[in-house]
Amino acid sequence: MRLGQTTDTLDAEGRVLETRTYIPPDRAQVLKALEGFTGAIMQQPPAYSALKVAGVPSYKLARQGKAEPLKPRAVTISSIELQAFDDPFLSLAVRCSKGVYIRTLCADLGEVLQAGAHLTKLVRTRSGRFTIDHAVTLDRLAALVADNTLDQALVSMDEALADMPSIALNELEAGRILHGNSVPWLGEASITGSPMLRIHDSSGKLLALGKQVRGDIRPELVFS
Repeated sequence: MRLGQTTDTLDAEGRVLETRTYIPPDRAQVLKALEGFTGAIMQQPPAYSALKVAGVPSYKLARQGKAEPLKPRAVTISSIELQAFDDPFLSLAVRCSKGVYIRTLCADLGEVLQAGAHLTKLVRTRSGRFTIDHAVTLDRLAALVADNTLDQALVSMDEALADMPSIALNELEAGRILHGNSVPWLGEASITGSPMLRIHDSSGKLLALGKQVRGDIRPELVFS
């Protein structure tokens, strides 16, 4: 991010709104300011976002000069690490929940430091259990397609959903699930309260995604 300059989109692609003269903060001041953005906080989404206002994406209204302030939302920022600071540029590593706008974080931090700021670069290094090391470039994908070896880059659905709890059913139960029917479940209580779970047959094949509902396992999405 860059201190001393604000934009309408809160990032480097936007129109510069203001260039400020400010007293450069020291590292201790930046660290102190960051403390106010960790934990459960309320954050106002930027006008240039895909959130809808009366059914219209906010960014479309913003482009027409009709943007309306969006309601602040509860989000969680688990940690913020100051990786580099060479005024006017700061580099942060943020671990956060879904719904966090890093553009807004940068802009808000700039205001706390009385300098103004905008985002200059954003790299998502992790999403759930997948890190940037799992990523594949478009050039690499094109090469795999050309060589008919695209499967080298594919992740199975079971692996992609490995954070979900799973259960294994016998042949009779599996047959009912494959036909969209619920089955009684007297197994592990640990799956109670889980929003979704993976349903396997006795051989370990993924059959469906489902929920536990009043003692039954109900399929929500069945794979033929």
